Order: sequence, then structure tokens, then C-alpha cells
Amino acid sequence: MQPSLWEFFRKHPIFGAGTLVGTIIAVGTLLLDGWHLFHLGLPPQALQGFGVLIIIASILGLLYKWWAVNLTQTRKPSATLQSSFPGTGDTPARGRELATLSVERLLVPLDVLMETNDASNITYKRKLRIVLRNDSGKEITILSANWRRRSSDDIDLNSQDRYLWQIEEQLGSWEDNKWKPEEKTEISAGPGFGLWTYIGLHDQATYHGVRRRLVQGRLGILTVVMRIDGEIIEQRISPGPIRT
Repeated sequence: MQPSLWEFFRKHPIFGAGTLVGTIIAVGTLLLDGWHLFHLGLPPQALQGFGVLIIIASILGLLYKWWAVNLTQTRKPSATLQSSFPGTGDTPARGRELATLSVERLLVPLDVLMETNDASNITYKRKLRIVLRNDSGKEITILSANWRRRSSDDIDLNSQDRYLWQIEEQLGSWEDNKWKPEEKTEISAGPGFGLWTYIGLHDQATYHGVRRRLVQGRLGILTVVMRIDGEIIEQRISPGPIRT
């Protein structure tokens, strides 16, 4: 939100005082012109001109400051992040300030795999699992997630109204497929911890189709909304393509 003119005026007292003083001098000399201020050794026209110059300079200064502040606010970087499937050396340095992290990856994809289960009590018999690591150097809280297709070439989905998350039992245990049993729509993860979620795929999805789209970068986009240090940040993760 942009500051009000009065708040801006208070933050820049020099220009504000200049505008006020210049106005007093200009108006005062006009009123006292009849009293022949030239007896004081300075013609009133000179004082009037001096006051007008102060007013003009102060107004120009205020306008410049106002423009500079608004321009800075307009150019503030967006909190929306764009990530791709990780390659070697893609992990950002931990412990950086949030302002620096806002242009880097916070959640780094570690793995993508397909699960199948044809049991009658299972809603999503084909699932796309995505494993992520908190590489922000800070504790994060996942607030919500959403998966979308960019085009008809992306993998077919099953209707899904919520996304459940699990966190690994301990650092690195995701590699052994060891996860805490609770599935949550909101979950917190400390620095370096792995967590995963799943996307419900169409019942006709195949391993071959997932692998091919992963290589081609045509799976889709996972959008994750998270809270870090009290700030809400959105990250988009697009698994693939694999680079060697």
C-alpha cells in the first residue's frame, strides 16, 4: 500500500519546511509590498522571487521523492518462485536471509515415482509421488498445494480436492522410504527435511507414460503455498526434464 501524502510529507521535513517557508516569504512579501520593504535595503520583488524559487525547488524535490518511492515499491520482486527438476549443484546455500531466498528454490525436488494399488478401498489407484527437500535453511509450513496441467500433453489426472503431506522420520530416511505415518494437509518441516505428497492420476496411467513425460518435462506443475518467517510464499515446481 502506498503511503499517504501527509505521511510522506512527515518523512521528508526538509522539503516540507522549504515549501512552507517559501510560501510564507512569497505571500508575506506580497502583503508587505505596500509598506515599502525597500526601506530595509532589499526590494520586495527580490524577496518574492526568492520565496517562489524555494517553493518550486521544494515541490520538485517532493515530486522526485514521491516518484522514487513509488518506483521502488513497483519494482519489488515477486514472492512467486519458479523451480525445475534438480540437477547437480542446484541446492541453494542455507541460512541466507529470506530476501535472498526469494529468488531461489526453497523446496528442491528429490524424486518422482509412480505408485499403483488396485485395492477396492483405495481412491487413487495410480499416484504420482513427488519427494521434496526443505532447502531454505529455515522451518517452513506447507499451507496448501495444487497440481495443474499446462496442456493436454501433460499427464491425465483424477479429480483431487486436497493434497496430503508426510515428512520423513529423520533426516535422509526418505531414501529408505521411511515416513511418519500422519498425512496432513498442512505440515511443518525443519531445514533439510524431506517430505512428499501425491497427485491422483487417471486409472489408465502407466509407468511408461510417467517416465516419458518426466524426461520430456510434460508432467505438470505443482504449486505449493508455504509460510516462512511469517511470510506467505508461493513456489511452482515443474518436475523434468532430466539433464545429464
